[in-house]
Amino acid sequence: MPDIFVVNAQLVGFWLQIFVTGIYYVHFPHCMSILWKKRRRGSLSLLFPVVCLLMFLIVTIELINGMVRDYHAFGVSGAKGEIQPNPTLFYADSATPLSLLKNSMIVALAIISDLIIVYRTFIVWNRSLLVIVVPVGLLCADIVYGVWSTWTLAHTPVGNTPILQEVAVRIKFFFIFTFCVNVLCSGLLCFKIWRVSRSSSAWSTSERTTSRVFEVVTETAGLYCAHLFALIVSDAVGSNVFFILLDPVAPPVTALVFSLLIVGTRTGTKMQPGSAAESATLASNRIWPSTTAQFTSRTAPTSVQGVEIKLEQVMRTDSIHCPSQREMFSSSESKVPEF
Repeated sequence: MPDIFVVNAQLVGFWLQIFVTGIYYVHFPHCMSILWKKRRRGSLSLLFPVVCLLMFLIVTIELINGMVRDYHAFGVSGAKGEIQPNPTLFYADSATPLSLLKNSMIVALAIISDLIIVYRTFIVWNRSLLVIVVPVGLLCADIVYGVWSTWTLAHTPVGNTPILQEVAVRIKFFFIFTFCVNVLCSGLLCFKIWRVSRSSSAWSTSERTTSRVFEVVTETAGLYCAHLFALIVSDAVGSNVFFILLDPVAPPVTALVFSLLIVGTRTGTKMQPGSAAESATLASNRIWPSTTAQFTSRTAPTSVQGVEIKLEQVMRTDSIHCPSQREMFSSSESKVPEF
């Protein structure tokens, strides 16, 4: 089966980038509004609003960079328009400043995303260093290959087959490590949801909120990991389809997944005090640290220390009324310091 030409792949990839960026721009204001409101209430650290703004800037810079690259590739130049466009020659040179900027944005946003998911895993698992040993090792390898691939791109000679150049090998391993980090950390997050959900099932009468959390986590992680997997496979087989997939993930898909995770877990999850859905939130996980809070159950007379874990925050509850559940929460579920 004949492969798509590099020029056509670059053009289609840029069209997809515009489409995905438009979707991201729709979700960004809602995401930022949620983070800003939580920040004003003092229930959210400054990390996530800063990351959200940084992702927005990177996405915007990359979109503008893509427009400029395609203009230079397909535009007529010269004082009298005597220089006709030669996109094949333009895209054959991978070491141009615009190409280096594009690759730097891809690497930077992927690393930021990996840092965030490793940090979330660390918080969810009560700051257990043992749990994140492997993710941190993969993250370090990811950073090394990301920087290495950018350096290699800057020293890549002009050629007619960019997918077969040395930089393609480096970027392939970069995406492999990114894929492993996201699969491993997403699995750890989902396992934590399941474990806490199972512990709280004896006194929880509804799993609606838990199901919602599972859906959001698995869908967003699945979207990002599926895209990474397609990039890895297309690069491994030497197909120019890689360039179609590279532009949409550089970097709008990464930023979109970050926003969807925040917006999705805040949509349709408002609960009445003492409701079954409120109890089901114990099966969620922590995505960012926040201040502690309490809620009061209407169903049982005695008090026992428990854990309420939402996808966007951790709330340690000291007034969950259920005398038979004291043994369900071990010392590993100890209170997380506020920050």
